[in-house]
Order: sequence, then structure tokens, then C-alpha cells
Amino acid sequence: MSNSFTTVTASTQFSDSIELRNHLLALLSEVKDYHEFTYTDLPTPWGLKLFEGIDEQFPLRKTLNTKERTLQVRAMPREIHDCVQPWITRAMYTAWNLDPEEKKLLRPGVGTTLNFQYGPYRGSRKEPDFFLRPDAFTLPTIAVETGWSETKSRLLDDMNVLLVGGNGQIIMVILVNWEKIQGEYVSGEVEVYRRDVNGMPRCIQKEVVFSAPDPPRTQLISLTRRDIFQNALLPNRNPKTVMTLDIAELRDEAINALSIMGLRPAV
Repeated sequence: MSNSFTTVTASTQFSDSIELRNHLLALLSEVKDYHEFTYTDLPTPWGLKLFEGIDEQFPLRKTLNTKERTLQVRAMPREIHDCVQPWITRAMYTAWNLDPEEKKLLRPGVGTTLNFQYGPYRGSRKEPDFFLRPDAFTLPTIAVETGWSETKSRLLDDMNVLLVGGNGQIIMVILVNWEKIQGEYVSGEVEVYRRDVNGMPRCIQKEVVFSAPDPPRTQLISLTRRDIFQNALLPNRNPKTVMTLDIAELRDEAINALSIMGLRPAV
């Protein structure tokens, strides 16, 4: 099954992981723009070999979901995928008023492989679009995933890998979904997820990026110092201090990214 941005292939048509790998590499060699390749019904041993053995000459971000038995490979991420990086990094270094010791302790990551060891997602692997991880933690406390047209279900699967597979170590997942809706125009929305008291993911906030609200209104995602640092919180810091991420600043970053791509925000 294929559309303009995604190709879904059943792994059952291949005799072994080597044949599947060759199939994927052949597809990747022809990619000229952003595309998502998903293999379903995937034996976990195959998935592990593929995740670790795909030729890294291609710019990729990968997710091995052992619960859903899928491998998802995103080739050639575009500027719009990466606008979350300056958005959050700038907040971390300026708006949050972290002191030098805290800034040194908190490490941003992009496309770094995370390994999941717990529950139904045990053995899963993921390379998030962005995350914040205190020094020496194996998993981040905050993670961000970005979608580009027709990938909302994939984003929700990613969120479950992170929040459920993270077994409480990942506190917040932010999903940012951009969609080309007509001609050169792009819509955008943000959803924020946390685990509830039963450990189940819950959407706690939704915000529209494009079209921008008219009249303008304040759109902030709030989290605390405790959310960010967890048990790496330094002495004499207030764990309840509220930090915010301003959707207006994400909007500005997205406008710049879309202009590079020759696209415009929906109005």
C-alpha cells in the first residue's frame, strides 16, 4: 500500500531479513524527498537486525515497535520536521531561566536511538525527532515527535512506545503534526500527552498552530522543573517552578521552515 508520503509493505512476502533489507535499501536509493516506509507483521529478530544494520548513508529516523510488530523508517526528514529543535532549545536556554549547572545537566537529543526494556514494548527501538534528557539518564523526560501529512496514526503509535515503553521515565510527549491541505498551504496542530494515574497515555492539551488563532491568544504548554529533571533535580531548586513552551514561537519557526520548502501556513 502506498501514497505520496507513505509505503506500507507486509514482511510476510519476504523469505528472510536479508531479502527484506535489500528491498528497503532499493527503495531508499530511489528516494528524492521525504517518505515513510513501514513494514508490518515483522518478526522481532528481523526487526532488530534491520534497525541496527540499515546503511546509514541515508538520512533516516527509525522506530521498531515490537508490540505492533512494525518497523517504520522515515527517509529525508524536511525542514518542518526539525523546527521543534530550535523552539525547545531556545526556551531551555532563555525562557526557562535555568542556571548554568542545570543547563549543563540537561542534554538535547535529535534522532538518537532509545532502547525500551519494559512491558509490551520491551525490545522496541526509537529515534525521536527531539528530546531532553538529564545527564546519565537512559531515557529522556520530554520527547517530541513530528508528522508530515497522513501520519497521525503513526504519531499515536510513537507516543505509545515512548510513554508506555518508557515505564514512567518519559514524563511528557509532544506530538506536532503538519499537513499539506491545499496547494502550497500547510496546517499544523500540537497535542500533549502524559500518563494518567493508571499509567495510560492521555491527551491533556491540544493547540492549533496554523491557522493562527484570530484574534491572537496565549497558547502555552506548561511543565515543571520536576518534570524535566526528575531525580536529577539539583539541591535548592524549586521542583514546582513552571516552565512554558510558547506555541507562538513554534509558529515563527514553522513559518521560516515552510518558506525554505516553498510552502505557506494555512490562514
